[in-house]
Amino acid sequence: MVKSPPDILQFAEYRKYLQERYRFLKLNNRNFSHRYINSKIGVKSSGWFGDLMAGRQRLKPGHVRRIAAVFKLNPVEQKCLHALVDLDVAETPEDCALAYEKWYQIKGIGQETLTKDRFKFYERWYFSALRELLALYPGERNPEILAMALDPKIKPKQAAEAIKVLEQLGLTQGISGAAKPSMPVLVKDPAARTRHWKKMMVSMMKHGRRALENYGRDERDFSGLTLTFSSDSLKKAGEEITALRKRLLYLSAQDKKCDRVFNCVFQIYPVSIPLEASRG
Repeated sequence: MVKSPPDILQFAEYRKYLQERYRFLKLNNRNFSHRYINSKIGVKSSGWFGDLMAGRQRLKPGHVRRIAAVFKLNPVEQKCLHALVDLDVAETPEDCALAYEKWYQIKGIGQETLTKDRFKFYERWYFSALRELLALYPGERNPEILAMALDPKIKPKQAAEAIKVLEQLGLTQGISGAAKPSMPVLVKDPAARTRHWKKMMVSMMKHGRRALENYGRDERDFSGLTLTFSSDSLKKAGEEITALRKRLLYLSAQDKKCDRVFNCVFQIYPVSIPLEASRG
């Protein structure tokens, strides 16, 4: 009996992928078993693979090549498995960021830096929202429908303008007739300073207040902390947020049931000055 093997690029966790791959191989070879896998990996415990699938064991990077051979993975599948294992064992924000970057490259999700000549993208809040909406519904180009799909709603004329701007800036590449296309993740050029970016952030925060008032907890997530930081810990907090941003992009890219566009804004800002400064 032949069944199509699972696509590793559709999995966010390596355990779930290996479980599906195991079922596929077992379906086509009844002798493929946990005991066989353990013997090929070279582990002493007879329950090692079962413990791995149950989460009681972690797959170490050094095991990836042997697992790949046993599970008959091709070079791309092996690289992807390695990236998923790196994500699982990552303990620092830097390790997480590197693992996500590796996965993005394998997945074919590029990163595109927006230089100042394309900062018109940040001029209207709905430019980025419509870009994501077009990714969800790549066959839809009706300005009236797209305008009504946003919240808050915009005018069809504004939707038509947004589509035109996105096309002129070359930011609709990757959008085709296929569902959930792969578009580059847009990153602002950190060296460029512009009022457009601040205006975009103000719009997002304004709409965040509206969402807090109009949506229930099942449709939005808000939380807040009041903390004390030194300049060093503030920098580390920023690194944690960077890793979390990449994690959220990863979850979005893996989600095959996406049907809405969300804004996500991270904020850390001072609400005091150093006491030394306040004393004059």
